[in-house]
Amino acid sequence: MCTRGLVSALEHIGLDVTICTTDLGWAEKKIQEQRSKKLRIFKAWSSDGADFAPDLFIYLMKNCRHFDVVQLHGTFNFPTVFGAYVARVSKTPYIVCPRGNFIPTPKIQKHVRNVILKKLFFRLLARKTLIKANCVVCSSNMELDATKKLTHTNNLTSIPEGLNISFYLQQIAPDILKDKLGIDPERPLFLFLGRLAKEKAIPFLIDVWDLVIKNVPNALLIIAGANDSNRGLQKLVNHIVTLRRPESILMPGVVIGDLKLALLQHSRCLLLPSYYESFGNVVLESLASGTPVIASIGTPWKSLEENRFGKWLPWDVEAWANAIMDISVNGAYQDKAFTIRSRQWVIDNFNWDNIADKYISLYEEIVKQHR
Repeated sequence: MCTRGLVSALEHIGLDVTICTTDLGWAEKKIQEQRSKKLRIFKAWSSDGADFAPDLFIYLMKNCRHFDVVQLHGTFNFPTVFGAYVARVSKTPYIVCPRGNFIPTPKIQKHVRNVILKKLFFRLLARKTLIKANCVVCSSNMELDATKKLTHTNNLTSIPEGLNISFYLQQIAPDILKDKLGIDPERPLFLFLGRLAKEKAIPFLIDVWDLVIKNVPNALLIIAGANDSNRGLQKLVNHIVTLRRPESILMPGVVIGDLKLALLQHSRCLLLPSYYESFGNVVLESLASGTPVIASIGTPWKSLEENRFGKWLPWDVEAWANAIMDISVNGAYQDKAFTIRSRQWVIDNFNWDNIADKYISLYEEIVKQHR
């Protein structure tokens, strides 16, 4: 979503952009509809996220020298590593956008999946890719600091992600929550939205909820998103059934379109307790929907407190429970004025046109230095 938003903004300004990607996450019908000279979709040999696609590599070897700048997304995948190698051989400048593929530092590695494989991949391949890049574009200062500590280089800058806010300006009636999920929209609703991954600290959130539900018995926590593994999902279910009111948590899986927007608009608060987030687009989505956010100090969202958009907290069960109960009844977070203020802040700071301008300035600087 972020890449497409950036590309659209760059093309709107007038840049000639070619996108190369693998078919992971694409429906076959969508591939046939979208594939073109400007959007090249290559077959991946496996579905494990490594994106090993030989045809993509062949294309890059033949065409890399024709591009002014190559922009690579992700850290732990073969297109980035191989694309960087081809760019160096063809003497084409390249930048890398880690896009949340964070490096497992000692502070967070116990919460990271496949930590041994990631550390090995980083030492053998990814570290050189980052060090040799003309620039590594981090999405937050937190990601920049973490990357700098492990690469010991200064070829880093920070450009945030953007958001197409027009989608979030639509007002969705709460009836869809009852029709699609059987939820009474009059109940106090609280939302987690994202992958059900280990680093998202969902077991911690469940412990917090057990304390909340003691004081707000009619509240409902919705944990929406794709599960990383059946084993991980079963652990969460086993944890939930130990609560005093396990029926107060609903796990509807992936939510999209109007249903997702309705959840964002009609929840009292978005909850993001992650142990680490390089950015966290869901925070922008929530604020664009007029909903406050409580995020952990593992995310780069200290500005929530600075702008009175929510709370930025350590992993303390009681502190989180108190914050949830306070925000849910505090008129300063639940009125129309909050929605107007939070939406304008997203528009002013995270619209794609402004983000694209920052990338164009970076491209111009890199091309000038290269020539």
